[in-house]
Amino acid sequence: MADGIPKLDEEIRKIFPRSDFQLCTIHASRNLESDVRESDRSEIDHDLKAIFTSDTKDSAMERFDRLRDRLSSKYPRPVYNMEKKLGYLFTYFQYPEGIRRSLHSSNITISYLILHITVSAIYKYALM
Repeated sequence: MADGIPKLDEEIRKIFPRSDFQLCTIHASRNLESDVRESDRSEIDHDLKAIFTSDTKDSAMERFDRLRDRLSSKYPRPVYNMEKKLGYLFTYFQYPEGIRRSLHSSNITISYLILHITVSAIYKYALM
């Protein structure tokens, strides 16, 4: 799980060659939305949420295709940039539906790590 740091997937695969790689859908959405007019952001945000919460990868692809068809003439570069990352944005569809939500975003993972480190530090401090 990563937020789009260039070449991170390659470095992770060097260490963990059989691992899956998932880009954070929230960061990807924000990146696309940062390159569009403010007046279009709400509708695009709604469409992206529908894409990333689809029940199947096929449904997500169909929704993305409609978004691409609608926006590519107005915002070709941001749409192209997202499209070329779809493989990494849809990795979570390989997993059971019950855990997909936790695989969408690195924000959940980061929150867990911060909580774990904080609790560990408090516990260690209490034992001193």
